[in-house]
Amino acid sequence: MASGMGGSPLTFSEIEAWQRTVGICLSPFEAQLLRRLSVEYFGESHAATKIDCPAPYGVSLQFIKSSQKEISRKLDQFLG
Repeated sequence: MASGMGGSPLTFSEIEAWQRTVGICLSPFEAQLLRRLSVEYFGESHAATKIDCPAPYGVSLQFIKSSQKEISRKLDQFLG
């Protein structure tokens, strides 16, 4: 939803209106989850505007090993 300062999370009123419009009936759990996901999304998108914001996902061990090998390979090329 658009607000005076940009987007904002979905409200329960919007979720209810969407359900009526498309003819879908969400369970209370589904409606609460949709609202929670919307709140989390906008919280993370706001936090991501800061330069020191870490990624919202964890880095896998495979990615770390791959990155280290790539750095080593480039260093060897540079020095060798």
